[in-house]
Amino acid sequence: MTNCQRINASLVSIETAKENTFLTTFVRTYLANSPTTGWFTGGNDLDNGVWKWVATGKAFTFTVPGAFDNLKDSSTGKTQDCLQFYKRAGFRWDDEYCDIKLYSICETTM
Repeated sequence: MTNCQRINASLVSIETAKENTFLTTFVRTYLANSPTTGWFTGGNDLDNGVWKWVATGKAFTFTVPGAFDNLKDSSTGKTQDCLQFYKRAGFRWDDEYCDIKLYSICETTM
């Protein structure tokens, strides 16, 4: 069970530039002093190079250039398959290993 599921929500899907601007501004404004290095969103690359939103299963139709470097851990073979807002990169999109501990950005329908 994910953090979002515990509160009856889903990891956020960012499907437009407007949503991205809103969330980036929110994270920079309200979460900049948090001790974590990033915040997970709802994107993952578990389909061999096809990034999809967890909540909907839809492929990304909006993305941010330079967000994905697809690093692979040579000792474990793991790849960076989860999407985060990365604090050290100015809260820009970045792919990260899914098993690290980060806060989540959740959304729910109204």
